[in-house]
Amino acid sequence: MRQRRANVDLIGSRESGLILGTSERTVHRLVKAQELTPVTVAPGGHHGIYLFDRRDIERLARKRNASSQSDQAGAAS
Repeated sequence: MRQRRANVDLIGSRESGLILGTSERTVHRLVKAQELTPVTVAPGGHHGIYLFDRRDIERLARKRNASSQSDQAGAAS
């Protein structure tokens, strides 16, 4: 069972998209595809407002950047 962290810095889809270098809409697609999981879904919007832990989004951004860089290095060989 996953434990909740005491000091979670929650951010919305828009800010998550900025950190990930993608659109807010793509963040919603990632949630729908179960590639990204919000900490909570607040009432509002069309399907609710997704809130994410900033650390999780930053970790995913680092992972995506590392993957992108290794793909580019492989293509250059």
